[in-house]
Amino acid sequence: MLSNENIEKIEQMVLDMGKICNGASSRLTQEEIAEVIANQMLLEHNTIEQLMIGVIQKTICKLSETESWRVDARNEASIEWCKKVSQIDAHFPFI
Repeated sequence: MLSNENIEKIEQMVLDMGKICNGASSRLTQEEIAEVIANQMLLEHNTIEQLMIGVIQKTICKLSETESWRVDARNEASIEWCKKVSQIDAHFPFI
């Protein structure tokens, strides 16, 4: 079970990511942001990298379950993509 402190850290991480993507849109492309994220992840221990990919995969699966009333033209493409990707059988073991 997540502690309140960890939940707050995760919530802040998502808020920070949103600010980076929104504020950087005029200066950085999605590709450039992704490159920085990927490069930083590659500096992590291989096990941690795999755990992070597992979290991303599970996040995509959760987003694929988004209720229709939360979807409009601004997020429709991403939710549809998540639905497709979530069909891929993926397992990222803790090694």
